[in-house]
Amino acid sequence: MTTQTDRINGLTGALGIKAPVRVATTANITLSGTQTIDGVAVVALDRVLVKDQTNGVENGVYDASATAWSRSPDFDGTRDAVTGTMIYVVSGTANAKTSWRIPTTGDLTPGTTSLTFEAAFGTPLIALDTHAATSKATPVDADELPLVDSAASNVLKKLTWANLKTVLAAACSAGWNAATATTATTATTATTATTATDTASKTGTGSTYVTNTSPTLVTPALGTPASGDLTNCTSNTEAVGNNTTQLATTAFCEAGFVNNDLGGAGQVGSIQLAYWTTASTISGAATVAGSGLATMYQDANGVVTSGGAHSGTWRSISGLDIPQYGVAMFQRIS
Repeated sequence: MTTQTDRINGLTGALGIKAPVRVATTANITLSGTQTIDGVAVVALDRVLVKDQTNGVENGVYDASATAWSRSPDFDGTRDAVTGTMIYVVSGTANAKTSWRIPTTGDLTPGTTSLTFEAAFGTPLIALDTHAATSKATPVDADELPLVDSAASNVLKKLTWANLKTVLAAACSAGWNAATATTATTATTATTATTATDTASKTGTGSTYVTNTSPTLVTPALGTPASGDLTNCTSNTEAVGNNTTQLATTAFCEAGFVNNDLGGAGQVGSIQLAYWTTASTISGAATVAGSGLATMYQDANGVVTSGGAHSGTWRSISGLDIPQYGVAMFQRIS
């Protein structure tokens, strides 16, 4: 955009912060026609921040069109961008409510200079800072982890380590109670069957029974008890990673929880908040290798830290598409 101010002073008031764009790209696109970008159906005249082209010279702000796109008037001239120019994004699955800035130095001319854009604030910046943060092996209750609240329009919230432990302990306790209820039902059924057999071997009516001379006694098949004194039971080793049948004792649940560490060695079935480190976007229910994930959290001093790469195979349970460095909940499935 060439103005009288451009020619006289070489700068304009729109250099620092540009007018907002409706959506920003997440990958290389074709600069023509209406299309869906970051979950948004772009229509003619929508402002779009194009920041991920294979050829960086094509990056910039465009006005969408049903035919060939054109650069927006405030981003098509020699004096329309400088190092640090910022652009706010309104909508999008990954980039809504984020801001991007130009780190490229020197004289910048859209359409001539190869431009790059980096996150200035928003979820992408949190993911980048987390990726670059120092690891912490043993979190404390006051440490905080970022959480994208799917029930509140994906607003960024926080979860303390104490909160996370409480949730996991409740889930583990629910599983233990269900196992105990099943055992109690089985024992009651067996007792009823034994009583019926024993009664059939007696004579008399009402509350008076006389045992037959040679009653038939039946030994009930109760199976292996799951409560009481377990010293003589088998397969009750509280060992993490043991795939044989286990008794859901408190010690076993705690052992599984303690070993669900932030280094990525979580056991099968464990759930962790992590970010996707690979340069691609995955679907909301994708199954991915743990090597592409890393845990993120914030310690008591407010420093964002990250764990190492994960092991095994994990599935996203967020229900949303996840770009590189996007944050979501994952569950280990193998």
